[in-house]
Amino acid sequence: MPPMYGASSKDSLLRTATHAAALCAISQLPDQKHLQYRAADTYGKAMRIAAHALQDPIQSRSDETLQATLLLCLYESIKATDQSITAWSNHVEGASAIVQSRGLQQLETEQSLALFRAARTHMLINCIRQGKPTKQLEAGMNWLCDTTEDDPLAYLTHCTIELPSLMEKTRRVCERQRDAKSMADMEAIIERACHLEATMQNWAASLSEEWLPHTIAYIPEKPADPLNADAWVGPVHSFSDVHKGSVLNKLHSCHMLSAAVILNGLEWLRPYDYPMDDRYIHTRWIEQRTVDDICSSVPFYLGIGKQRARTPDQMETIADLIGGYSLIWPLHAASSCPRISKDQWLYIYGRLAKIAKECGLEQALLISSEYKEKVVPSV
Repeated sequence: MPPMYGASSKDSLLRTATHAAALCAISQLPDQKHLQYRAADTYGKAMRIAAHALQDPIQSRSDETLQATLLLCLYESIKATDQSITAWSNHVEGASAIVQSRGLQQLETEQSLALFRAARTHMLINCIRQGKPTKQLEAGMNWLCDTTEDDPLAYLTHCTIELPSLMEKTRRVCERQRDAKSMADMEAIIERACHLEATMQNWAASLSEEWLPHTIAYIPEKPADPLNADAWVGPVHSFSDVHKGSVLNKLHSCHMLSAAVILNGLEWLRPYDYPMDDRYIHTRWIEQRTVDDICSSVPFYLGIGKQRARTPDQMETIADLIGGYSLIWPLHAASSCPRISKDQWLYIYGRLAKIAKECGLEQALLISSEYKEKVVPSV
């Protein structure tokens, strides 16, 4: 990003999109709301420049245009209104089209490869959010064509790219009558999800020491007021840096998705005795441990105590913004689990509310109101 930005002209698409995303992020802070109009104006300017760039056969396939499109995705994800969710999805699909037009030569340079991987991650998240299979990731070009030895996050994407398809298949089978054919189909889905879960477990076990969390404190009992507690019961984790912690939390989010496929599938397949199934017992344990691990990372990202997710040159408010933004996806994954305790759900909801209030990231509270009212009617 810095080399491209430095080489771009003053009013280029990349610089304008960068300024729009930066202004949008800063304008989320409670004392910077006045910048929202400037952010929206800059975003509109970037969209106009992008429209012209996409008409040029060379510029439309450039690294700069793809990077700018991903920055427009970032703008919409930070803004997080009902309209911006659709706009974000449209930008992701635009990035997908750019990637497909660039072919395999985009894997030849470090910069282009990084952009390819970033676009692929966005597309995977888009499929998960929409509950749609990953057909667009399996057609047109080989989306798993890169090697992953140098990038743990890329390897994790390779492992989990099937998850949206499995989620969609599970939903469809659950809508069918329970007969021999549908039960066999569900068994096949569960078996595949168990295989993906084992693959993720093996990947996590292969990580070097620098990737693993370090326990810096231990909370011996549940907080009396979970909605306002700084930490949940159990270990408090710290990480070597923000990136490594975020990759591990992405792994945790994927664990939650695979566990949901297995557990929901078994509950449909064996409605009267699913708790006795060894796969259910094991996966339920993984699910709870994963939620606990996500909760253990919260103090690191929210800057509680001596550990905080920041680099020496970052302002405290920017560190808070980055930390809060990094937590939204894993906390949403944890909050969607219907099997956690009410107190733990309250703790997670309280942390999301803190992120929304203190970081200005209101998308943190975009939780299903139906689920919220079911679990905690008083919230």
